[in-house]
Amino acid sequence: MKSHNNIILILGLFLSLLFIFVGSVKASPSNNPIFATIEQVQQMINNANNNPKTLKVFDTNGHELGLYVGGFNNPTMIFIQSLNRVYNIPEIQGNGASQSQVAPFFTSTDCSGTPYSSLPGNLNSAVNEVYRYVPGYYYIFTRNVTPRTLDVKSSLYDSFSTTDTPVTCESRNETRSGLYPLLPVTLPFTEPVSFPLQLKYK
Repeated sequence: MKSHNNIILILGLFLSLLFIFVGSVKASPSNNPIFATIEQVQQMINNANNNPKTLKVFDTNGHELGLYVGGFNNPTMIFIQSLNRVYNIPEIQGNGASQSQVAPFFTSTDCSGTPYSSLPGNLNSAVNEVYRYVPGYYYIFTRNVTPRTLDVKSSLYDSFSTTDTPVTCESRNETRSGLYPLLPVTLPFTEPVSFPLQLKYK
């Protein structure tokens, strides 16, 4: 009798294990509502990554200028993806001296070759911005550079009038320290831009 009871007990345990095993096989993502919900959320994340929206800055005529960073019209800071730098769009467009951020110097006598400038701020900030001399003359500081002391022979010159005056080359003969090399760049839009600016989330 005791042997018979042991057989029944073992058979019962076997059937219980079999039931648990079959149940676990059926609890797949396609049959379980919890797993299905997780898959749906993951799909939503994938869709969001494939169709990202950002806050962008446009001029009055609807021309895209860049991604919005901060400020608005005084000046407006944007991020230019093609240059991987931020840029401050001045509120008043023109050749005003207050809008000049760098003064390019040269070791050549005719403003040819590598331009140099002192930092308009700290190095960490400088290497992440686009700086302008006057409209059409834009520069960035290259990363991983050290300041130099150079014999300056020429520099760009502009009268900084409110009209579109030409930039000329001015002769110099001086030694300057704390100069960093500049890299000329081109903005993806032309200044002056049309104000007021617009913000669009798209």
